[in-house]
Amino acid sequence: MFGQTLSCEGWIREVARTNEFGDLSIACAPYTDSIKEGNIHLTSPSSLARTCGCRSVAFSAVRKQNKKVIKICENYLNFVGIQNGLQIAAVMSVIVVNIAYVVVAKKLGACESHSSLDGQESSVAVAVLIGSILNTGLVMLLVNARVDDDSAISSLSNSASAAGIEVSTVLQGKYSDFTANWYSDVGVAITITMIIYVFSPHVPPLLRYCRFNCKEKKGSTQATLNSQHVGPDFHHSIRYPQLSVVIFVSMAYSSGKY
Repeated sequence: MFGQTLSCEGWIREVARTNEFGDLSIACAPYTDSIKEGNIHLTSPSSLARTCGCRSVAFSAVRKQNKKVIKICENYLNFVGIQNGLQIAAVMSVIVVNIAYVVVAKKLGACESHSSLDGQESSVAVAVLIGSILNTGLVMLLVNARVDDDSAISSLSNSASAAGIEVSTVLQGKYSDFTANWYSDVGVAITITMIIYVFSPHVPPLLRYCRFNCKEKKGSTQATLNSQHVGPDFHHSIRYPQLSVVIFVSMAYSSGKY
Protein backbone atom coordinates (compact mmCIF):
# COMPACT_ATOMS: atom_id res chain seq x y z
CA MET A 1 0.00 0.00 0.00
CA PHE A 2 1.32 3.48 -0.94
CA GLY A 3 4.35 1.77 -2.46
CA GLN A 4 5.03 -0.17 0.76
CA THR A 5 4.73 -3.91 1.36
CA LEU A 6 2.00 -5.04 3.75
CA SER A 7 3.58 -6.67 6.77
CA CYS A 8 1.13 -8.87 8.66
CA GLU A 9 3.54 -9.07 11.57
CA GLY A 10 3.65 -5.29 11.85
CA TRP A 11 -0.12 -5.13 11.49
CA ILE A 12 -0.62 -7.65 14.32
CA ARG A 13 1.71 -5.64 16.56
CA GLU A 14 -0.20 -2.46 15.74
CA VAL A 15 -3.55 -4.13 16.45
CA ALA A 16 -2.32 -5.25 19.86
CA ARG A 17 -0.92 -1.79 20.58
CA THR A 18 -4.05 0.14 19.57
CA ASN A 19 -6.27 -2.24 21.53
CA GLU A 20 -4.08 -1.71 24.58
CA PHE A 21 -4.36 2.07 24.25
CA GLY A 22 -8.14 1.93 23.90
CA ASP A 23 -10.04 4.78 22.22
CA LEU A 24 -7.33 6.67 20.33
CA SER A 25 -9.46 9.78 19.95
CA ILE A 26 -9.31 10.14 23.75
CA ALA A 27 -5.86 8.68 24.39
CA CYS A 28 -4.24 10.88 21.74
CA ALA A 29 -5.75 14.16 22.96
CA PRO A 30 -2.51 15.30 24.73
CA TYR A 31 -0.45 14.70 21.57
CA THR A 32 -2.70 16.37 19.01
CA ASP A 33 -0.73 19.63 18.77
CA SER A 34 2.70 18.53 19.99
CA ILE A 35 3.66 15.85 17.43
CA LYS A 36 4.28 16.96 13.84
CA GLU A 37 6.02 15.49 10.81
CA GLY A 38 9.24 17.19 11.87
CA ASN A 39 9.52 15.64 15.33
CA ILE A 40 7.69 12.31 15.05
CA HIS A 41 11.06 10.55 14.65
CA LEU A 42 11.85 11.53 18.25
CA THR A 43 9.07 9.31 19.64
CA SER A 44 9.64 5.75 20.77
CA PRO A 45 8.52 3.08 18.22
CA SER A 46 6.30 1.24 20.72
CA SER A 47 4.90 4.29 22.50
CA LEU A 48 1.47 5.87 22.49
CA ALA A 49 3.10 9.05 21.23
CA ARG A 50 4.29 7.26 18.08
CA THR A 51 0.85 5.78 17.39
CA CYS A 52 -0.88 9.12 17.98
CA GLY A 53 1.69 10.93 15.86
CA CYS A 54 1.19 8.51 12.97
CA ARG A 55 -2.56 8.86 13.38
CA SER A 56 -2.21 12.63 12.91
CA VAL A 57 0.45 12.94 10.21
CA ALA A 58 0.76 9.62 8.34
CA PHE A 59 -1.78 10.28 5.61
CA SER A 60 -0.72 13.87 5.05
CA ALA A 61 2.83 12.52 4.69
CA VAL A 62 1.57 10.07 2.06
CA ARG A 63 0.00 12.92 0.10
CA LYS A 64 3.26 14.87 0.32
CA GLN A 65 5.36 11.76 -0.46
CA ASN A 66 7.36 12.28 2.73
CA LYS A 67 9.20 8.95 2.64
CA LYS A 68 10.84 9.44 6.03
CA VAL A 69 7.51 9.74 7.85
CA ILE A 70 5.97 6.97 5.72
CA LYS A 71 8.79 4.66 6.79
CA ILE A 72 8.34 5.58 10.45
CA CYS A 73 4.56 5.01 10.27
CA GLU A 74 4.72 1.95 8.03
CA ASN A 75 3.14 -0.36 10.61
CA TYR A 76 0.33 2.11 11.29
CA LEU A 77 -0.41 2.54 7.57
CA ASN A 78 -0.46 -1.24 7.14
CA PHE A 79 -2.76 -1.50 10.14
CA VAL A 80 -5.23 1.05 8.75
CA GLY A 81 -5.13 -0.42 5.24
CA ILE A 82 -5.70 -4.04 6.27
CA GLN A 83 -8.26 -3.04 8.89
CA ASN A 84 -10.31 -1.10 6.35
CA GLY A 85 -9.91 -3.91 3.81
CA LEU A 86 -11.23 -6.49 6.27
CA GLN A 87 -14.11 -4.20 7.15
CA ILE A 88 -15.08 -3.79 3.50
CA ALA A 89 -14.79 -7.55 2.99
CA ALA A 90 -17.13 -8.14 5.95
CA VAL A 91 -19.65 -5.66 4.55
CA MET A 92 -19.55 -7.21 1.07
CA SER A 93 -19.96 -10.71 2.53
CA VAL A 94 -23.15 -9.55 4.25
CA ILE A 95 -24.48 -8.16 0.94
CA VAL A 96 -23.58 -11.35 -0.96
CA VAL A 97 -25.22 -13.59 1.67
CA ASN A 98 -28.35 -11.45 1.57
CA ILE A 99 -28.55 -11.75 -2.22
CA ALA A 100 -28.08 -15.53 -2.04
CA TYR A 101 -30.68 -15.77 0.72
CA VAL A 102 -33.24 -13.83 -1.35
CA VAL A 103 -32.75 -16.21 -4.29
CA VAL A 104 -33.10 -19.29 -2.05
CA ALA A 105 -36.17 -17.87 -0.28
CA LYS A 106 -37.81 -17.17 -3.63
CA LYS A 107 -37.15 -20.74 -4.83
CA LEU A 108 -38.38 -22.28 -1.57
CA GLY A 109 -41.52 -20.15 -1.66
CA ALA A 110 -42.42 -21.66 -5.02
CA CYS A 111 -42.15 -25.15 -3.49
CA GLU A 112 -44.52 -24.44 -0.57
CA SER A 113 -47.68 -25.22 -2.61
CA HIS A 114 -49.61 -22.08 -1.72
CA SER A 115 -53.17 -21.81 -2.92
CA SER A 116 -52.65 -18.30 -4.27
CA LEU A 117 -49.84 -16.15 -5.61
CA ASP A 118 -50.50 -13.57 -2.88
CA GLY A 119 -49.97 -16.20 -0.20
CA GLN A 120 -46.71 -17.29 -1.78
CA GLU A 121 -45.48 -13.70 -2.08
CA SER A 122 -46.40 -12.94 1.54
CA SER A 123 -44.54 -16.02 2.75
CA VAL A 124 -41.45 -15.08 0.76
CA ALA A 125 -41.63 -11.48 2.00
CA VAL A 126 -41.70 -12.52 5.67
CA ALA A 127 -38.82 -14.96 5.17
CA VAL A 128 -36.69 -12.40 3.32
CA LEU A 129 -37.41 -9.71 5.93
CA ILE A 130 -36.53 -11.87 8.94
CA GLY A 131 -33.45 -13.42 7.34
CA SER A 132 -32.10 -10.11 6.07
CA ILE A 133 -32.55 -8.39 9.43
CA LEU A 134 -30.76 -11.24 11.23
CA ASN A 135 -27.88 -11.31 8.76
CA THR A 136 -27.52 -7.55 8.39
CA GLY A 137 -28.24 -6.24 11.87
CA LEU A 138 -27.55 -9.05 14.33
CA VAL A 139 -24.63 -11.12 12.99
CA MET A 140 -22.07 -8.32 13.42
CA LEU A 141 -23.54 -7.53 16.83
CA LEU A 142 -23.23 -11.12 18.06
CA VAL A 143 -19.79 -11.71 16.55
CA ASN A 144 -18.36 -8.70 18.36
CA ALA A 145 -20.35 -9.12 21.61
CA ARG A 146 -18.74 -10.25 24.84
CA VAL A 147 -20.64 -11.34 27.95
CA ASP A 148 -19.35 -10.56 31.42
CA ASP A 149 -18.04 -13.43 33.50
CA ASP A 150 -20.73 -12.99 36.16
CA SER A 151 -23.67 -12.85 33.74
CA ALA A 152 -26.36 -15.50 33.29
CA ILE A 153 -25.25 -16.19 29.72
CA SER A 154 -21.71 -16.82 30.92
CA SER A 155 -23.04 -19.30 33.49
CA LEU A 156 -24.96 -21.14 30.77
CA SER A 157 -21.83 -21.21 28.62
CA ASN A 158 -19.79 -22.69 31.48
CA SER A 159 -22.48 -25.31 32.13
CA ALA A 160 -22.53 -26.28 28.45
CA SER A 161 -18.75 -26.57 28.40
CA ALA A 162 -18.85 -28.77 31.48
CA ALA A 163 -21.37 -31.00 29.70
CA GLY A 164 -18.98 -31.44 26.76
CA ILE A 165 -20.59 -28.88 24.44
CA GLU A 166 -17.91 -26.54 23.14
CA VAL A 167 -19.28 -22.97 23.25
CA SER A 168 -16.23 -21.21 24.66
CA THR A 169 -15.85 -19.05 21.54
CA VAL A 170 -19.49 -17.88 21.52
CA LEU A 171 -20.03 -14.26 22.61
CA GLN A 172 -16.33 -13.74 23.26
CA GLY A 173 -15.90 -10.62 21.14
CA LYS A 174 -14.40 -7.25 22.03
CA TYR A 175 -17.38 -5.28 23.32
CA SER A 176 -19.66 -5.87 26.30
CA ASP A 177 -21.65 -2.68 25.72
CA PHE A 178 -22.43 -0.04 23.09
CA THR A 179 -19.35 2.07 23.74
CA ALA A 180 -17.74 4.75 21.58
CA ASN A 181 -15.27 2.14 20.33
CA TRP A 182 -18.15 -0.14 19.32
CA TYR A 183 -19.72 2.57 17.19
CA SER A 184 -16.38 3.48 15.59
CA ASP A 185 -15.71 -0.18 14.76
CA VAL A 186 -18.87 -2.28 14.39
CA GLY A 187 -21.12 0.74 13.90
CA VAL A 188 -19.09 1.92 10.92
CA ALA A 189 -19.39 -1.49 9.26
CA ILE A 190 -23.17 -1.52 9.78
CA THR A 191 -23.46 2.03 8.46
CA ILE A 192 -21.49 1.17 5.31
CA THR A 193 -23.73 -1.88 4.84
CA MET A 194 -26.83 0.31 5.10
CA ILE A 195 -25.45 2.84 2.61
CA ILE A 196 -24.78 0.07 0.09
CA TYR A 197 -28.15 -1.52 0.84
CA VAL A 198 -29.94 1.75 0.04
CA PHE A 199 -28.79 1.48 -3.59
CA SER A 200 -28.12 -2.22 -4.25
CA PRO A 201 -31.79 -3.40 -4.33
CA HIS A 202 -32.50 -0.98 -7.19
CA VAL A 203 -29.71 -2.21 -9.46
CA PRO A 204 -31.40 -5.41 -10.79
CA PRO A 205 -34.72 -3.64 -11.59
CA LEU A 206 -32.80 -0.85 -13.31
CA LEU A 207 -30.90 -3.36 -15.43
CA ARG A 208 -34.15 -5.15 -16.30
CA TYR A 209 -35.70 -1.84 -17.32
CA CYS A 210 -32.72 -0.96 -19.52
CA ARG A 211 -32.89 -4.37 -21.18
CA PHE A 212 -36.65 -3.98 -21.70
CA ASN A 213 -36.28 -0.44 -23.04
CA CYS A 214 -33.53 -1.43 -25.48
CA LYS A 215 -35.35 -4.49 -26.77
CA GLU A 216 -36.67 -4.24 -30.30
CA LYS A 217 -40.46 -4.12 -30.20
CA LYS A 218 -41.77 -5.72 -33.37
CA GLY A 219 -44.36 -8.39 -33.99
CA SER A 220 -46.66 -9.82 -36.59
CA THR A 221 -49.75 -9.77 -34.36
CA GLN A 222 -51.30 -7.33 -31.93
CA ALA A 223 -50.92 -9.83 -29.06
CA THR A 224 -47.18 -10.07 -29.71
CA LEU A 225 -46.83 -6.28 -29.74
CA ASN A 226 -48.82 -5.98 -26.52
CA SER A 227 -46.62 -8.55 -24.76
CA GLN A 228 -43.49 -6.71 -25.84
CA HIS A 229 -44.71 -3.47 -24.29
CA VAL A 230 -45.47 -5.04 -20.91
CA GLY A 231 -42.72 -4.14 -18.48
CA PRO A 232 -40.94 -6.55 -16.09
CA ASP A 233 -42.68 -7.77 -12.95
CA PHE A 234 -42.44 -5.82 -9.71
CA HIS A 235 -41.33 -8.34 -7.08
CA HIS A 236 -42.89 -6.82 -3.99
CA SER A 237 -42.00 -9.91 -1.94
CA ILE A 238 -38.34 -8.90 -2.36
CA ARG A 239 -38.38 -5.13 -2.78
CA TYR A 240 -40.46 -4.23 0.28
CA PRO A 241 -38.43 -6.40 2.73
CA GLN A 242 -35.17 -5.02 1.34
CA LEU A 243 -36.35 -1.46 1.94
CA SER A 244 -37.73 -2.38 5.38
CA VAL A 245 -34.37 -3.83 6.45
CA VAL A 246 -32.73 -0.43 6.01
CA ILE A 247 -35.41 1.19 8.18
CA PHE A 248 -35.40 -1.45 10.94
CA VAL A 249 -31.61 -1.78 11.27
CA SER A 250 -31.05 1.99 11.10
CA MET A 251 -33.68 2.58 13.79
CA ALA A 252 -32.28 -0.18 15.98
CA TYR A 253 -28.86 1.47 16.22
CA SER A 254 -29.93 5.07 15.59
CA SER A 255 -29.45 6.35 19.15
CA GLY A 256 -25.66 6.26 18.86
CA LYS A 257 -24.95 6.30 15.13
CA TYR A 258 -27.07 9.11 13.76
